[in-house]
Amino acid sequence: MTVDSIAAAGFEVRELPIRQLAVAVAELGDFMPDKFVVGFPSAPFVLVLAVDNPAAFSRYINDARNSSIRVNLEYPRRRHDGRPSSRYGEFVPVDENAGFRLSFALPTMLADWMFNGRVSTWSLREDRSKMFSSIAVVRGGRVVRLLYQP
Repeated sequence: MTVDSIAAAGFEVRELPIRQLAVAVAELGDFMPDKFVVGFPSAPFVLVLAVDNPAAFSRYINDARNSSIRVNLEYPRRRHDGRPSSRYGEFVPVDENAGFRLSFALPTMLADWMFNGRVSTWSLREDRSKMFSSIAVVRGGRVVRLLYQP
Protein backbone atom coordinates (compact mmCIF):
# COMPACT_ATOMS: atom_id res chain seq x y z
CA MET A 1 0.00 0.00 0.00
CA THR A 2 1.43 3.36 -0.97
CA VAL A 3 0.66 6.89 0.13
CA ASP A 4 -0.83 7.46 -3.35
CA SER A 5 -3.18 4.46 -3.04
CA ILE A 6 -4.33 5.65 0.38
CA ALA A 7 -5.03 9.13 -0.99
CA ALA A 8 -6.78 7.64 -4.04
CA ALA A 9 -9.07 5.70 -1.70
CA GLY A 10 -10.24 9.02 -0.28
CA PHE A 11 -8.33 9.01 3.00
CA GLU A 12 -6.38 11.99 4.27
CA VAL A 13 -2.63 11.41 4.15
CA ARG A 14 -0.64 12.85 7.02
CA GLU A 15 2.94 12.53 8.17
CA LEU A 16 3.46 10.15 11.08
CA PRO A 17 4.22 11.93 14.37
CA ILE A 18 7.47 10.04 15.04
CA ARG A 19 8.27 11.72 18.37
CA GLN A 20 4.76 11.13 19.75
CA LEU A 21 4.82 7.50 18.59
CA ALA A 22 8.16 6.93 20.32
CA VAL A 23 6.77 8.34 23.58
CA ALA A 24 3.62 6.21 23.26
CA VAL A 25 5.67 3.04 22.65
CA ALA A 26 7.89 3.80 25.66
CA GLU A 27 4.84 4.39 27.87
CA LEU A 28 3.11 1.23 26.63
CA GLY A 29 6.22 -0.75 27.50
CA ASP A 30 6.02 0.48 31.09
CA PHE A 31 2.68 -1.16 31.83
CA MET A 32 2.41 -3.94 29.23
CA PRO A 33 5.89 -5.44 29.12
CA ASP A 34 4.99 -9.06 28.44
CA LYS A 35 1.54 -9.34 26.91
CA PHE A 36 1.84 -6.77 24.12
CA VAL A 37 4.45 -5.59 21.64
CA VAL A 38 4.25 -2.79 19.11
CA GLY A 39 4.92 -3.76 15.50
CA PHE A 40 6.02 -1.33 12.80
CA PRO A 41 5.04 -2.73 9.37
CA SER A 42 6.03 -1.42 5.96
CA ALA A 43 2.86 0.66 5.98
CA PRO A 44 1.59 3.95 7.38
CA PHE A 45 0.24 2.50 10.63
CA VAL A 46 1.39 0.73 13.79
CA LEU A 47 0.13 -2.64 15.05
CA VAL A 48 -0.33 -3.54 18.70
CA LEU A 49 0.35 -7.27 18.85
CA ALA A 50 -1.05 -9.35 21.72
CA VAL A 51 1.30 -12.17 22.72
CA ASP A 52 -0.56 -15.36 23.67
CA ASN A 53 2.43 -16.98 25.42
CA PRO A 54 4.81 -14.28 26.74
CA ALA A 55 7.35 -16.77 28.15
CA ALA A 56 7.70 -18.64 24.84
CA PHE A 57 7.87 -15.36 22.90
CA SER A 58 10.62 -14.00 25.17
CA ARG A 59 12.64 -17.23 24.97
CA TYR A 60 12.33 -17.27 21.18
CA ILE A 61 13.32 -13.68 20.50
CA ASN A 62 16.08 -13.68 23.12
CA ASP A 63 17.84 -16.33 21.06
CA ALA A 64 20.27 -14.34 18.88
CA ARG A 65 19.64 -16.76 15.99
CA ASN A 66 16.04 -15.51 15.80
CA SER A 67 16.56 -11.90 14.69
CA SER A 68 14.15 -12.63 11.82
CA ILE A 69 11.06 -14.73 12.41
CA ARG A 70 9.16 -16.11 9.42
CA VAL A 71 5.42 -15.94 10.03
CA ASN A 72 2.17 -16.85 8.33
CA LEU A 73 -0.92 -14.69 8.55
CA GLU A 74 -4.16 -16.31 9.69
CA TYR A 75 -7.53 -14.57 9.64
CA PRO A 76 -11.19 -15.49 9.17
CA ARG A 77 -12.28 -15.48 5.51
CA ARG A 78 -15.61 -15.23 3.75
CA ARG A 79 -16.47 -18.52 2.02
CA HIS A 80 -17.76 -17.10 -1.25
CA ASP A 81 -14.75 -14.97 -2.19
CA GLY A 82 -11.94 -15.63 0.33
CA ARG A 83 -11.84 -12.00 1.44
CA PRO A 84 -11.18 -11.29 5.11
CA SER A 85 -14.34 -11.32 7.22
CA SER A 86 -12.82 -9.59 10.23
CA ARG A 87 -10.20 -6.98 11.00
CA TYR A 88 -8.62 -9.41 13.48
CA GLY A 89 -5.79 -11.76 12.60
CA GLU A 90 -2.78 -13.61 13.92
CA PHE A 91 0.85 -13.95 12.95
CA VAL A 92 1.92 -17.54 13.51
CA PRO A 93 5.61 -18.49 13.32
CA VAL A 94 6.49 -20.96 10.58
CA ASP A 95 8.66 -22.70 13.19
CA GLU A 96 6.14 -24.98 14.89
CA ASN A 97 8.35 -25.11 17.99
CA ALA A 98 8.13 -21.36 18.60
CA GLY A 99 5.13 -21.79 20.90
CA PHE A 100 3.51 -18.38 20.49
CA ARG A 101 1.07 -16.43 18.32
CA LEU A 102 0.73 -12.69 17.88
CA SER A 103 -2.83 -11.38 17.51
CA PHE A 104 -3.77 -7.98 16.12
CA ALA A 105 -6.59 -5.83 14.86
CA LEU A 106 -6.18 -3.72 11.75
CA PRO A 107 -6.94 -0.04 12.19
CA THR A 108 -10.67 0.47 11.51
CA MET A 109 -10.13 2.86 8.59
CA LEU A 110 -7.78 0.44 6.83
CA ALA A 111 -10.05 -2.56 7.46
CA ASP A 112 -13.06 -0.68 6.05
CA TRP A 113 -11.12 0.21 2.93
CA MET A 114 -9.84 -3.35 2.40
CA PHE A 115 -12.99 -5.30 3.29
CA ASN A 116 -15.77 -3.25 1.77
CA GLY A 117 -15.04 -4.16 -1.82
CA ARG A 118 -12.92 -1.13 -2.65
CA VAL A 119 -9.91 -3.35 -3.29
CA SER A 120 -9.92 -6.27 -5.71
CA THR A 121 -9.07 -9.70 -4.26
CA TRP A 122 -5.81 -9.82 -6.26
CA SER A 123 -4.84 -6.34 -5.12
CA LEU A 124 -5.77 -7.23 -1.54
CA ARG A 125 -3.31 -10.16 -1.62
CA GLU A 126 -0.61 -7.92 -3.05
CA ASP A 127 -1.24 -5.13 -0.55
CA ARG A 128 -1.20 -7.62 2.33
CA SER A 129 2.13 -8.99 1.12
CA LYS A 130 3.59 -5.49 0.93
CA MET A 131 2.11 -4.18 4.18
CA PHE A 132 3.14 -7.17 6.24
CA SER A 133 6.32 -8.17 4.39
CA SER A 134 8.45 -7.02 7.31
CA ILE A 135 7.27 -5.91 10.73
CA ALA A 136 9.85 -4.53 13.13
CA VAL A 137 9.33 -5.33 16.81
CA VAL A 138 11.61 -3.77 19.41
CA ARG A 139 12.14 -5.98 22.42
CA GLY A 140 14.91 -6.08 25.01
CA GLY A 141 16.96 -3.38 23.28
CA ARG A 142 17.04 -5.15 19.92
CA VAL A 143 14.98 -5.16 16.76
CA VAL A 144 13.39 -8.43 15.70
CA ARG A 145 11.71 -8.68 12.30
CA LEU A 146 8.59 -10.66 11.57
CA LEU A 147 8.84 -11.69 7.93
CA TYR A 148 5.49 -12.54 6.36
CA GLN A 149 5.48 -15.62 4.13
CA PRO A 150 2.48 -15.41 1.80
